[in-house]
This record gives sequence, C-alpha cells and structure tokens, in this order.
Amino acid sequence: QDLPRISEKHLAVASEAPAAWRELVRKKGLIHRDWAKSRFDALDAAGDGALRRGDLAGAEFARVLLECLGHTLPDQEDVETLIDAAMRGANVEGDGTLAREDFEAFTWRLKRMVADTDFEACQ
Repeated sequence: QDLPRISEKHLAVASEAPAAWRELVRKKGLIHRDWAKSRFDALDAAGDGALRRGDLAGAEFARVLLECLGHTLPDQEDVETLIDAAMRGANVEGDGTLAREDFEAFTWRLKRMVADTDFEACQ
C-alpha cells in the first residue's frame, strides 16, 4: 500500500523546525547565563569569582532557590542537601569553592528539574 506523499511545504516546515528549536534553546541558555551571572555576583561576598559554602547559606541564596524551584522554598534539610549537591557536584577543582560556570550549570539543573516534574505531572 502506498503511503501518502508529504508536500514540499510540509517538508520545508519540518526541516526548519530543528533549526528553530536549536535557536530557542540557544536563546534560553543565554538568558539563563545572564541570570546566573547576576545571581552569582550577588552571592560572591568576597568578589573573587568563587562561592563558598557560607555564601550559599543566606537569604540571597534562598531567593535564588525560590526562583529556580518555582517560588516554593524547600525546608532547611532540603536546602542543606541542595547546598551539598552544589558544592560536591560542581567543585571540580577540589578547593571547596563553586565557580560561576558551575553555579550556572547547577541552577540550570534545578530549573530543569522543576520543568521536568511539571511536565510529568501534566502527562
């Protein structure tokens, strides 16, 4: 049995979709990078481009978590777990600090975790 032919118009739209999707993801990444940089700078008490555990214990980090987690702040035990994860998972150099790029990746994962959870809840 012959399958229906796909029109040239539909082929053109389908070929543009991946490029449009990549551009959307690129823009979202740039927006997040700028957002993460501003939050990192606000948290970087020493101004040396590195966050320490103490930088993540205050009200400013709580605001970052609120923004990442959809305006629902986890309880203190979960906050400590998130701080542990940030410091352990992103501390590649082993110096006990979190670089801006690591902070950016950590906050991106937090935001994606919420988006993935919301998506699954809608299914």
